[in-house]
Amino acid sequence: MSIIRRITNLFSRTSVDREIDDELEAHIALRGDDNIASGMSPAVARRDALLRFGNPIATRERVVAMDVAYGWRTSARTSVMHFGSYKNLRASRLRRS
Repeated sequence: MSIIRRITNLFSRTSVDREIDDELEAHIALRGDDNIASGMSPAVARRDALLRFGNPIATRERVVAMDVAYGWRTSARTSVMHFGSYKNLRASRLRRS
């Protein structure tokens, strides 16, 4: 995901929230399926999956914070690389002169 999209996502949280909710629900469903495969009833399996997964709101906030942090790190790394490239090009031009 590009840095521009990550920054845009900060201002358009509804579609991102839906994506995060869908992914969290998929993880809970997979855990529930594993529990059912191990012999639990569907109701107990889902409850156990929810308990093991933890607070979904806290998890969503953690995912968003990680996404923002990754965007900033990527942006900083790209800026440093561009600056380094610029310095190298400038130095090579000065050596030729």
